Amino acid sequence: MIHSLSGGVLADRSNYLFVKVLLDGAGCWYLCPDLSVREGDLVLVPFGRAELPREGQVLRVLSADAQTAPVSPARAKTVYKILGENPANGLTDEK
Repeated sequence: MIHSLSGGVLADRSNYLFVKVLLDGAGCWYLCPDLSVREGDLVLVPFGRAELPREGQVLRVLSADAQTAPVSPARAKTVYKILGENPANGLTDEK
């Protein structure tokens, strides 16, 4: 993170790990603090306004900074838990 002389933040140079999770036929982006996550893994994520736990499948893993992130890191929800590899191991083609 780079600060200006007046105390404000000029740029966030942090790197974030995002995962695209398949939920109800659509892909939703989440922050993931665990670097061991892989495409095809099952994860538990908050869903909807009530942020109820839902199980979904990781479609894509992306490392990005705040400028190239698919969603704002400040507004992104975070994966609750990695449940492990999908026993069906059948990734859908949606990306």
